[in-house]
Amino acid sequence: ISTGSRRHASVRNYEARIKIKGMTRNMLLSAAVIWWQNKACVLVVVNDITELKYYKQEISRLDRLNLVGEMAAGIAHEVRNPMTTVKGFLQLMRSDAKYDDDFETMDLMIEELDRANGIISEFLSLARNKVVDLVRGDLNTRLLKLYPLLQAEALKKDITLEMDLHECQAIMLDEADLRQLVLNLAINGMDAMPQGGTLTIRTYEDKYGVSLIVADQGAGIPADIVEHLGKPFFTTKEKGTGLGLAVCCRIVERHAAYMEFDSSPQGTMFTIIFPKCQGGTQTPSVNRTAGPEHGTKEANQPT
Repeated sequence: ISTGSRRHASVRNYEARIKIKGMTRNMLLSAAVIWWQNKACVLVVVNDITELKYYKQEISRLDRLNLVGEMAAGIAHEVRNPMTTVKGFLQLMRSDAKYDDDFETMDLMIEELDRANGIISEFLSLARNKVVDLVRGDLNTRLLKLYPLLQAEALKKDITLEMDLHECQAIMLDEADLRQLVLNLAINGMDAMPQGGTLTIRTYEDKYGVSLIVADQGAGIPADIVEHLGKPFFTTKEKGTGLGLAVCCRIVERHAAYMEFDSSPQGTMFTIIFPKCQGGTQTPSVNRTAGPEHGTKEANQPT
């Protein structure tokens, strides 16, 4: 900025990333030459803008979700109606013996129509104005209902499924949304373990609320894609839609809950913290394990 009597241009709002105690912070740096007691001095001002950048990214992400949700709500029915007609005619033709040679092709077409319908359903889940039926309910009970479905998926992929459900108070939940949230996170966790491993679903209650944890033993999330998580259409899967985690974010928002994740080369853990219902009753804890080398075992845990 200044050498001897030579004056240089000042620096204003230079953005830099600085590591402090192992954590990377975003800083905004400004510097200028000032004269103090007939001496040239450099005045440096550093502002920590880490939280500001985070909130800007969150606002941008929510705006994208809103746009996608509004588009979905506007076109979903117009797209679904002709799809339903096509599927109906395919099913009708499939029951006709003269199309026996085309059964395989028809099944493939019906399967792709179902996949397209599933994508539309995910679109609709992003809509902010989606009607949700929040009722007082028990998280553990809903998870146990999903256990057979998750167990079947885990066995297909040679993965061990563990459910460690501890005593929790009631929460306000929408059963359909909760089902989709758990399935999305569980399937993502299983996909992260192509060589097998253990997927753990755990619940517990503390002073912050009722926590749901879905943890895998995959290779972790690469650092360069962390900032893109939750963006609609961003995916690292060959046949992914990029809507699964975006839908999870919207479901968490509708439940006034909070979601965070922790990832390392040993695996990734998603934690969703639901607010508790006041005066809720506790439910017994349950531990279940199923996998290729296990049967299924269940035991009540001591309280």
